[in-house]
Amino acid sequence: MNMVFDLLLEAKNKSRLIGLRTKNMDFEESLIGFVHELNDGRVIIQEIDQYGKIEGLTSIDLKDILSVDYDDRYQKRLLCIFSNKELLDAEKKVIVYGNPEELVEIVRDCITNKNMIKLLFTNKNYATGIPIAVDSSHILIHSIGWEGDDDGLSAYSFSEIIGVQYNSIEEQIISILYSNNKLFYDFSTRLKNELL
Repeated sequence: MNMVFDLLLEAKNKSRLIGLRTKNMDFEESLIGFVHELNDGRVIIQEIDQYGKIEGLTSIDLKDILSVDYDDRYQKRLLCIFSNKELLDAEKKVIVYGNPEELVEIVRDCITNKNMIKLLFTNKNYATGIPIAVDSSHILIHSIGWEGDDDGLSAYSFSEIIGVQYNSIEEQIISILYSNNKLFYDFSTRLKNELL
C-alpha cells in the first residue's frame, strides 16, 4: 500500500475529518469529510459542508488524489461545528433595521442576554462580536472573527449602523468556535508525538 491509502485507512479507523484534492479540482478547492468506504482502488467520502451538515457521498479514484490533509485549523473548526450541529437552529435568527434609538434598545437586550451580534453598516460592511456597552451614540463590542478568534475591542457610532442581527446560524457558529478556540491552536504536543 502507499502513504495516501494508509492515511485514508487511519482516517476511517479514527473517524478523522480529512480534506482531499484531486486532479479534477482547482488548486484552492478541496473536498472535506469522513472516509465512508475504502478499497484498493476507490475511496468514498461522506462530505460535510461549512455548517457541519452532511452533503452526501462522493466516490474518488485513489489514483486521482493529489493530496490528503488533516488536522488543519479549518478542519478542526469544521469538526467542532459538526460535533455541535444539534445546537444550531436557523429559526432563531433575528435581524432588526432601524434608527439609532431602536437599535440601542436591541443592543441593550443583547448585552443582557449575552448574544453574539452582527452590526450592519451603511457601507455594506459588518462587524461581529459580543456587545459590552452601549450609550445613545456608540456601541462597544468584543470583536470576534468568523473563525472564532478574539479580535479585540471596537467602538462604533450608531450613525453608521443600519441594523443588528443576532442568533443567525453565522453568529451561532462563531459562538461555538469562540468558546472552543483553544482546540484550534495546540499543535505542539500532537505533532511532537507523531514525529517521535
